[in-house]
Amino acid sequence: MALARWFVSTGRGQYSRKMGQAKEIDNSKKRDLLVFGDGMENFNILRVKIGAAPEVTNILRDAALWLNRKGIVQWSDFLNPEQAQMVVNKRFAEGEVFLGYLDGIAAATITLQWKDEFWGELGSDPSAGYIHTMAVKREYAGRGIGGELLNWADDYFEQGGRTRTRLDCIEKNERLCRFYDDLNFKTIGRKDWNGIGLLMKERQ
Repeated sequence: MALARWFVSTGRGQYSRKMGQAKEIDNSKKRDLLVFGDGMENFNILRVKIGAAPEVTNILRDAALWLNRKGIVQWSDFLNPEQAQMVVNKRFAEGEVFLGYLDGIAAATITLQWKDEFWGELGSDPSAGYIHTMAVKREYAGRGIGGELLNWADDYFEQGGRTRTRLDCIEKNERLCRFYDDLNFKTIGRKDWNGIGLLMKERQ
């Protein structure tokens, strides 16, 4: 079942949107929140602290296992518990980590950063925000959650004065690259990372 395309958000630069109509929202909860649904399913995005690292790691490991079965060399660090812990701890240290809960179950994760050394000189661009480790558990794939996460990230960055959303994608993962291309991300560069070709993408 596809999730209806509406959401409200509270937190940084509170705003709301529902089919272009204003909607009063509760400002009592000082947290970043996205809610959308069709009356049967609700999806909430919440910023989490390091205590939620096991949930984040579980989602990323699920994605890594699926990629591995497809023969795609990506996120292999998440198949090793020690390496996975190091990567997830780095995400919490350098960015803002979020979990997406579908009817209360952790179904997706995304990390947002306001600067990114991985992008070199472009990583300190005051007009851009950066996305890392976005993943949806396979059992919830096909519901449009990935696209909604990216739309929400655009709005979140916009609240902080950023007009560009940037991310990287392994060049050989053609399916994922097409997914981003279909969502109007443009390739603005290429980078070799540990022998792996990455496409650097942006939309605004």
